[in-house]
Amino acid sequence: GEAFTAPPVAQVQADGPAVGSGSNAALSLRFSDQVGLKGYQLFVNGVPHFGTFQPLNGTRQQLSLSVPLIAGNNTVEVVALNAAGVLSRPDVLVLEHDGASLPAPRLFYVGFGVSDYDRDVLDLSYVHQDVLDRRQAFPLVQWLHLQVFLPEGSSDGF
Repeated sequence: GEAFTAPPVAQVQADGPAVGSGSNAALSLRFSDQVGLKGYQLFVNGVPHFGTFQPLNGTRQQLSLSVPLIAGNNTVEVVALNAAGVLSRPDVLVLEHDGASLPAPRLFYVGFGVSDYDRDVLDLSYVHQDVLDRRQAFPLVQWLHLQVFLPEGSSDGF
């Protein structure tokens, strides 16, 4: 039979204090494997930081990168893949951010309401009003940006 080979090792650590400065945290990543490294993926709060596995090669590699943080606890997880297709056990790091240096939140609502089409068979009864009603569902706060597009000659009730 085939000899057992240990899975790759992936490690993540913060470069500096646990509380990120600005909205990013500097990280050091270390990878090792007997068979040979193929790639890695990094997750921040459960979301992949990259669209696909990033390439690695050789049996040892060290990288530095910066990841965005949100206010509160941020879970950073890294996994490695070796040339044999074996995935490492995830290494997890929790970073706390006080939120003070993060940019103000912004929410954009863009609504399109078209109820009347050139072909009458496509006409819809409530789309126009639905867009207006959804706009009302958002509280009027400083960081909210609203834009509603309606057919020419339509009244939006405001």
